[in-house]
Amino acid sequence: MSDEIEEFTGPDEFAFTPAGEHVALARQLAELRLAIGNLQSRLKPLEEQEKELERRLFDELENLGLRKITVTGLGTFSLSDLAWARIEDPIAALEWAQTQGPTGLITLNHSRLTAIVRENLGADEPLPAGIGYSVSRTIRWSRR
Repeated sequence: MSDEIEEFTGPDEFAFTPAGEHVALARQLAELRLAIGNLQSRLKPLEEQEKELERRLFDELENLGLRKITVTGLGTFSLSDLAWARIEDPIAALEWAQTQGPTGLITLNHSRLTAIVRENLGADEPLPAGIGYSVSRTIRWSRR
């Protein structure tokens, strides 16, 4: 394989340039991207195992009626279950925002809608028209 590359100088022209720093940098970049891809493929099974253990610990703490535990030498593990707004019917959600939404709600801002969903769920009130939610259930770990 030659270290010469083609550099296009115009639509129908090309010139050969001897190998230089740019070729060495391209090789280094390619090697690094291949190494990152290899690490990512090896990381995926570990991430799946982490999610499964997190789900099991969350369920176990919830079943025991605990919100957090402290493990000597490791730190505190806390439940974090948050509701996140999701627009299910854009037309109904927009009508709600225009007629019944909070003053100053000009657009269906995701952050503001999430705050409204959390407030309504906490107060056992119905959600606004066209708005649903999903819940993320994670474990926060504060190391000591």
